[in-house]
Amino acid sequence: MISLYLPAKEYSLENSDTLNFLTTSSYKNYSYDSFQEGFNEFLDSLEELSKNHSRTFGFRTNFFENQSPFNASKPQLSHSPNFQIYELFPENISGNEFTFKEHNHFPLKEFIPLVSREDFLTMAQNAITDINQGAYYQVNLSIPFRGAFDLNDKSIFSLYGYLKEQFQAKYSACLPIPIPNSHQQAYLFSFSPELFFYKKDQRIITCPIKGTKAKNFEKELLQSVKEERELSMIVDLLRNDLHKISVGSALVEKHRAVMELKHLGHTYSKISAYTQKSLSEILQAFLPGGSITGCPKSESLKAIQNYEHFERDYYTGAIGVIHNGEILSSLAIRTLYVFPNGEFIYHAGAGLVALSRPEEEYEEILLKAKNLSELFNKSQ
Repeated sequence: MISLYLPAKEYSLENSDTLNFLTTSSYKNYSYDSFQEGFNEFLDSLEELSKNHSRTFGFRTNFFENQSPFNASKPQLSHSPNFQIYELFPENISGNEFTFKEHNHFPLKEFIPLVSREDFLTMAQNAITDINQGAYYQVNLSIPFRGAFDLNDKSIFSLYGYLKEQFQAKYSACLPIPIPNSHQQAYLFSFSPELFFYKKDQRIITCPIKGTKAKNFEKELLQSVKEERELSMIVDLLRNDLHKISVGSALVEKHRAVMELKHLGHTYSKISAYTQKSLSEILQAFLPGGSITGCPKSESLKAIQNYEHFERDYYTGAIGVIHNGEILSSLAIRTLYVFPNGEFIYHAGAGLVALSRPEEEYEEILLKAKNLSELFNKSQ
């Protein structure tokens, strides 16, 4: 069975009342207004699917011609955005294949950034100049890394189990992804620490993550004015998103709580509200995620289009599960797009505000890739 791992529960294809969903961030180069207009019809289709929980589905939004995670040029905007719904998990995979075996080892043969340090520093400085000129308040900029694992004839699902131990994430998922114009399929491995939203009955919560330092530097993280502003801006943005769908006001239950991960520490907030809206209405209000775009969303999306030269694809999309009326979704960060031969693409990003320093933002990106760079160094 292929599973999405959720807190205290594990849902799989064997649960006949479970519906999984997946979005990409491929709208990044698409105009925000057109994205909202085009998405409405598709969300209605998803809403119909969610009424029948007997199958498991995913969805992706494809706004570009000839997409490829390895494409170094900007994708060309398609004149007719294509919404695709496909059944997830068509294979019958044994759960034993996910069991982590202590002696399983997957050498990482290659792990390199596809954007140079110099190019990122220039990109970041240009974005900071935009911010100081009032174009927007915050933008999240990312770069991709290319890597290759030596599978040594082992199952790609064993690789997922191996990486799950390395990342130790709260929200993990392994999803098969059809490769365009091919009979093969890739896999999306997501090891996300970030809750996009959780809804039970009429209560909905979201937990944005902003602010990053190396592990054991949490005191420095909490003392940073820059990191505080970065998170507070996104909290205000998400309170506004919640206001679109909520009954009454949104409540900030936690602000700047510390989350400790293997190599780093984050700050996050917890915001809650009450809503009677449907899944499609919630997604329309929330997508794209505020913490992985910036604020205002419309202007930060334009900046991402202007400065990022690689397609994000599934990175910073959303992965979710519907179960007995409960909905849980994570943001697809710390995510690998893995090909059958062990090659993969991994992204990492950083939020830029007026107080940001490009060199520190680049170091933050490297820190978010440390789970993999550490494996690469051990393989040499």
